[in-house]
Amino acid sequence: MSYNKPMDLVEGERKFAQELEGKRLICEVDISHKEVSALRSKILCLHSHAWNLHPSITAITTVNAGVYEYHHGDFWSAFPELK
Repeated sequence: MSYNKPMDLVEGERKFAQELEGKRLICEVDISHKEVSALRSKILCLHSHAWNLHPSITAITTVNAGVYEYHHGDFWSAFPELK
């Protein structure tokens, strides 16, 4: 599922929650790295509240960081905003 316009977090949560239904792995969601980066920048300011408010988006962005940005045991450098 690809989106051409900037996504509202509520709209995104609804769409990704539906897309996750029936999936066995979060990484099966069809989303580009660019889209994930845009969503991640929106949820990082929510800190731990992101998991309660937008669990699907938070899970997708976290898994995406693990899949595409994990380098030799260094996961957290994918989140420079948290330093």
